[in-house]
Amino acid sequence: IASKLKALGFLKLGYEYVVVDDCWMHNGRDDGKLIADRKMFPSGMAHLAKHLHKLGFKFGIYTDRGETTCAGRVSSRGYEEVDAATFASWGADFL
Repeated sequence: IASKLKALGFLKLGYEYVVVDDCWMHNGRDDGKLIADRKMFPSGMAHLAKHLHKLGFKFGIYTDRGETTCAGRVSSRGYEEVDAATFASWGADFL
């Protein structure tokens, strides 16, 4: 999708962020860290961020401070510092 957005000229029009919304995460944690749904993102979020950066986009990712995300997935509540460090390690530019 990001390649298509670039080809259509969205970057030149000022669209700089590609933000992954709810349901990107597996509904659980691995050693306390959020993990991407392996079916939707088999190469992981760091790989996606690198791809978006290579195209010239910035990478944004969704989380939630509630009990769960809007779709009922695991949230960042109680894991804010761990998740912030995880997002930073993936190369996220926007949260």
